[in-house]
Amino acid sequence: MATIAERYRYGRSAMDTIYSGASVFWIVGFIALFMLPLVTLFKPVLPIALSITLLITGYLCIAVAVENINNATSMGIAGIMGVVLATHGAAWGLGVGTVLYFIIEFRGFGKAAAENEDEPIQVVDNMAVEEDEPPKS
Repeated sequence: MATIAERYRYGRSAMDTIYSGASVFWIVGFIALFMLPLVTLFKPVLPIALSITLLITGYLCIAVAVENINNATSMGIAGIMGVVLATHGAAWGLGVGTVLYFIIEFRGFGKAAAENEDEPIQVVDNMAVEEDEPPKS
């Protein structure tokens, strides 16, 4: 009911009367009551659906993380951290990632982290393209 009152504060453009908001709330609740058999019907499939959802979420998280990595050393640390995270849990994954960062990649306080050009992982397509010669008439 608090959301209805909050929406009512925005005036007539958001909700005509406080009673219309409450009515819609109860109508939607009544419709949800009839959806309970559908939820019961799909209950055996919910673990599979949750697994698929988690796999898709994991893939998208990996895709976003890989875009933010600039060299092969960082990619290796992220990979090891991901494996430890998956097998031993979040605290171990974060701990191993922090330790590996300070052992392998940390350059010191106040020093700029120079990009190591010897180990690029990003493919840059800046090759010059030769244009075809126009046909001779």
